[in-house]
Amino acid sequence: MARLVDIIASNELYHWTLLPGRLSAEEEKGMKTSKETIVGLVFKDLFPKDTNAKGGGCKIKTKLQTLLAKYNELKKSIGQTGSGILLHNMTPDHSVS
Repeated sequence: MARLVDIIASNELYHWTLLPGRLSAEEEKGMKTSKETIVGLVFKDLFPKDTNAKGGGCKIKTKLQTLLAKYNELKKSIGQTGSGILLHNMTPDHSVS
């Protein structure tokens, strides 16, 4: 997943299109490239040797949704900066014990 994050972060079009809060609803409607096309491109960047990329975009969307859910969970658990959570109170998967 780290490589997926690197690919999205290194390409302005990818992170503006795929990450929530980057575009307004009007801007999103005005885009000439659909999200499905973008996730297909991300899949090709992630697996350049995979010639059978059919359905690869769905795999990327699922991974991205998983990452966003994990991010929102962490953000909610931490709340405001620090939120009094100590390192020894956290589990290896970054959830609060």
